[in-house]
Amino acid sequence: MFASKSDHLSSKFLNGLSEQAKGRSAWFFAFWALMLYQVFVIGSLSESIEKGERILVPYALHTADKNITYSSDFTEGTDYIKLIAEADVILQKNSRPDNIAAKTNKFLRRLHPELFRQAKESLLNEATSNALREVTTSFRVLESFADDDGRIRVDGLLKVDVAGIQGPSAKTTVIVTYKKGASGYPFISGWEIVPTAQVTK
Repeated sequence: MFASKSDHLSSKFLNGLSEQAKGRSAWFFAFWALMLYQVFVIGSLSESIEKGERILVPYALHTADKNITYSSDFTEGTDYIKLIAEADVILQKNSRPDNIAAKTNKFLRRLHPELFRQAKESLLNEATSNALREVTTSFRVLESFADDDGRIRVDGLLKVDVAGIQGPSAKTTVIVTYKKGASGYPFISGWEIVPTAQVTK
């Protein structure tokens, strides 16, 4: 009628083993669930990094053997500001129909608020027009230098292709003026394009 003491201990022991087995199974499944989640997160991060915008430091700036500074009016320390100007010109003057909208929006973020208000509408309209006409532009920098007023002159070759019809390269100068923004970083406050001469293919 009554279980013996040994039977009771045996039953308790078996119950303990069963609980331990359940616990181990739970930890096992939790471990693999966590591993799968980590693989998913890493994959998502990798995809985001691949598609995300990158900030590249120009080689000349990265390999400089001294600190590069610039004055408040950009008349001194122009090595740095010249690299910035070249990057801005390349951003604005290199585009295809499929990326001109994105590049124009990036370029607009480089404008000082005063110039942004003046130029936004015309730049967006120009981008839409160039995309519809299938305009591709490319600009190759030849040299850049600063004048005494802190303006940066970027000389290069501009090529414009329309709907697959290649045009000749033209020597073009872009004159860029900068102002410090609230962050102290230089933003474009003036932008002038000066065609100089056509170059045969």
